[in-house]
Amino acid sequence: MVMLRVISLRVLFLLCATFAAPRMFAGLVTYTDQSFTLAATLGSTNLTCAADPLCVIVTITFVADTANIQPYSVAGASGFENFVGHGSVELIDLDTSQTLDANFVDGQIYVSVDQPHNGVGFGSTAGGPTYPLATYAATPSVASYDLTSDISLTGFSWFCPPPTPTVGGCFLGQPGPTLLTDHGALSITPYGPDASFFSATVAPSPEPSPMVVLAAGLSVLILRLRSKSGSRALR
Repeated sequence: MVMLRVISLRVLFLLCATFAAPRMFAGLVTYTDQSFTLAATLGSTNLTCAADPLCVIVTITFVADTANIQPYSVAGASGFENFVGHGSVELIDLDTSQTLDANFVDGQIYVSVDQPHNGVGFGSTAGGPTYPLATYAATPSVASYDLTSDISLTGFSWFCPPPTPTVGGCFLGQPGPTLLTDHGALSITPYGPDASFFSATVAPSPEPSPMVVLAAGLSVLILRLRSKSGSRALR
């Protein structure tokens, strides 16, 4: 009986050690796209290039859950997209060093990958699948990318589908349609082609470990074994 108890305790300790090891699962993913352009407006502030024809750095970020990624297929395009997440924008004027930041109102932008056309980035209901910013001619290719994993690539922007965008505006060299943010309306003037940089970073989260449950069960078992051993010793 003593040997059986020792073996049982060793097995439980091994189980505890196994489950205590950190186990991760994919959850939140941060998508970022960055490029340069001529001008942008956020609220009442206008950023316009003077000395440098491409002085405004535009960085769009979208934080989402991989559980909400969905496949899509439309005429001429297919891939994956995610409409649920938190989007933000940063504008930096290289001529003046002025920086503007804002958070998009929910539902204003989404992330999408067009596998057949090797493009990935952000779209909106106001400007179509490539506005406010998207990267095409991506290297490495996104022909098999499904938005669920880390990636870092370069390509070109801005891209507005010819002859006219799906919705609203997005003509090269002209102010794009407005998108709502917590700092007023945002409008970006697409220009290109120019270098574009897209990345995605998955942030693994610790999986709820059964360590607590196992530790509690182990404690109860030890107490019971000690109790039985003590009561038998008194007989």
